[in-house]
Amino acid sequence: MKTCQITYLNVPIIDVIKEMGGERKKNEDYYLENLCFAKAKQIYGDCLPKEVSDRLKYELKIIKHRGASGYFLFLQDVVNAVQSELGIWIGSGRGSAAGCLVCYCLGITKIDPLRHNLLFERFLNPDDITFPDIDIDTEIEGRERIMSWLEQKYEKECCAHIAKGKECLHLCGVVVANKPIANLAPISTLSVKVPSGSQTTLNCVQYDDIESSGLIKFDFVDFETLTQMKEICDLVKMKEGKDLDIEKVPIDDNKTMDLFKRGHTDDIFLFRSNEMRRNLQDFQPTSFEDLVMLNCLYRPGSMDDIAAVIKQKKSESPIEYIIPCMEPVLNNTYGIIVYQEQIMMLSRLIAGFSRSESALLRMVIGMFKKEILPALRNQFIRGGIKNGYKKTALEKLWNEMESKGRYVFNKSHSVCYTWLAYQMAYLKANYSKEFVQVMEKYHS
Repeated sequence: MKTCQITYLNVPIIDVIKEMGGERKKNEDYYLENLCFAKAKQIYGDCLPKEVSDRLKYELKIIKHRGASGYFLFLQDVVNAVQSELGIWIGSGRGSAAGCLVCYCLGITKIDPLRHNLLFERFLNPDDITFPDIDIDTEIEGRERIMSWLEQKYEKECCAHIAKGKECLHLCGVVVANKPIANLAPISTLSVKVPSGSQTTLNCVQYDDIESSGLIKFDFVDFETLTQMKEICDLVKMKEGKDLDIEKVPIDDNKTMDLFKRGHTDDIFLFRSNEMRRNLQDFQPTSFEDLVMLNCLYRPGSMDDIAAVIKQKKSESPIEYIIPCMEPVLNNTYGIIVYQEQIMMLSRLIAGFSRSESALLRMVIGMFKKEILPALRNQFIRGGIKNGYKKTALEKLWNEMESKGRYVFNKSHSVCYTWLAYQMAYLKANYSKEFVQVMEKYHS
């Protein structure tokens, strides 16, 4: 059966069956949809839950409208190949892309957005025109090896790094094209020392020229924690003969949660600071969601709320909500607004905001755009009154959202990195000898 290579703009995508026919974009859309639903059935079963089916249809509609199907196909191909062919460890996700069910089904991310109540609109606003931007974490030297793989598959002159200025290199970003990049954008060469320690010459394209030339960038970020986990799992395999699938460790492991409760996290990503360890001991987390919340709160502007959630967790009194129906949105965070996604969900639930309007609200509050806030406030109050809520309660809730919204964080990203920390803690709690042996090497 003959195949042909399709492209999005100047980006080569995986081979698809030529007999599909039709224009390139239709081929990409068709292939992405069928691939997503096939992968979803492998995850959720042949009879897909309505929530899964509806969410996929909605996300695919937005992606198709953006003309971005090829982008997702390309990333799926790269992520699948570097894991299966090169054995490179890829992170569970980074940023708002973890809120995308399409990414999860394709294996680009490894976090189920439905399980963690993550929103696609935090990733792509339906009414916006921005192109998707997905960053991928890899083990140390993974990015260098991925770049070599891309250069072998698509030829070196069709691949380039992203440079900012003549001497400063942004090592994460790469671009790939179906023709020599020099034909599309100005190229320079830089001699640099790569993570493996060797000296090499890199093709570089100026960062400011990417969009105007029709190129799309991809960010692959070397991440030491992934390397450490891989080495620990390799050691477990060598010593005990166990093949650990780090993505399938139980999310409610008693030993792991006990480690967090005791604050024994001095060598655990995100939870290693003395203050965070004291927070763990005071808070006594009992679920993965508790860890996600603490991770989100441990940043400037939000730290004051840590004492409040600790007090509420220990209290035997029921949580009092400004409006009772807020409970499903805030119950996992003890009645306190912690995530950007909660502001988005509250605006929909209380005032009937659309998905795109809730995404706009999150951005406007976060960036404190004074010129737009009054109109959105009025819309929120009107919508809430229409839905039967009292004006005084709505005004109180708006003030709370506006105040918290300047500092609250993206839950999607926090779930991804908390899961990474949890995986490390699981290894420490259950395979302590191997964990210590590997970590001593990094501490020496």
